[in-house]
Amino acid sequence: MAPTEVDPSSTVNNIENRDLWQPLVAAECSVSWDVLKRVSPRETYGDFFGPFPVHNVEDETLSSNPLFLVHFYVSDRKDSKISIFVEETLEESESREVVVVSTVLLTKREKSNAKESFYQNPLTWPLPEVTRSECFLYGKSRRQDSWSRNSEEVMSMPLGTTRCFILRLQVYLQKAGEVDSLRQCLNSARSLGSSLCDVSLKVDGQILSAHKAVLSATSSVFTAMFCGKFKEKTAKSVTIEGVSSKAFDKFLNFLYTESISIESDCVLELLDLSERYQVEQLKARCEMYMWGMDSLDALSILMEADKWPVVTEAMKNRLYQLVAAGWRSLENSDEWQALQASNPVASGIIHAFAAFTVIVPPSFKVFAAPPLRSSKEAAKKRPITPTSP
Repeated sequence: MAPTEVDPSSTVNNIENRDLWQPLVAAECSVSWDVLKRVSPRETYGDFFGPFPVHNVEDETLSSNPLFLVHFYVSDRKDSKISIFVEETLEESESREVVVVSTVLLTKREKSNAKESFYQNPLTWPLPEVTRSECFLYGKSRRQDSWSRNSEEVMSMPLGTTRCFILRLQVYLQKAGEVDSLRQCLNSARSLGSSLCDVSLKVDGQILSAHKAVLSATSSVFTAMFCGKFKEKTAKSVTIEGVSSKAFDKFLNFLYTESISIESDCVLELLDLSERYQVEQLKARCEMYMWGMDSLDALSILMEADKWPVVTEAMKNRLYQLVAAGWRSLENSDEWQALQASNPVASGIIHAFAAFTVIVPPSFKVFAAPPLRSSKEAAKKRPITPTSP
């Protein structure tokens, strides 16, 4: 059964724009020719590269079970193919659904060329093909015709023409409740110039109206600013520096609606705002966006990363990986030439990564969403409420 195919340009953004979803965890693994060359098309292989567990907590030892397992199978049919499945592992889990957005970067080979060398310079390989799909776990949206009650196929590819591939998984959790309708109404009124707004925010030459109560309810920094012993408590106007009006308007809209469309030209500003005002949900969305962006956008962000303290070393390393994965499409770009001139060390590291294919362990990134637990684990965490005699 084939997975649900979706528009490659819209998958991740569509998920991020849904008010009822929040980033949970991201994972990536690379399957090289050193692995695939051991797989015979005349045999059936179960988990020739796995299974590997995907946990939704930073410390995997704190969870007795992973969120799900990733399996790699090869069929023994004439048209042998590699199939990737995710398997639910939490029994009687909480009712919230999980959506897994899968991206495969597939580098092909010529099937007819049996003598093709797989140890040639990877920089001469063809550009990878990108395919995306999504599936649901732990909820009613799961496909009822799945091959197994608790497993979903996320991707498949022909074994005979596969040289290597990278699997990226971006996992989102259904939120526990809906966005406050009052905040949404106030946001609509704010955009129309409501007289109920009690503070004007001066940003990059623009004036944006807002409600101190909403800002304080969504940011601990705004709470201290408007409820503490600061001059902003009674001020009618506050100046916000170090950010463009476009980015701050997106940020302000998110505080009211928890909905946002993140773009590469303002993701660093939004990430900085999320850190500056301690808005963890927005920070998770920005980091998820950066974790799965394409190579060209990653290169553009990498060139600016040193100017933004909010970009951690771990995120810089992730950007290196993204650029190296698509280096063959970037080598003649203006951005790559600029990076070579401004930061030859960074460009040298990326070029080295792109020129060698090695077996590396899967990588993970856990975001700020609360962990999904089985009902048994949830019961252990639930406080005991005393009853009346």
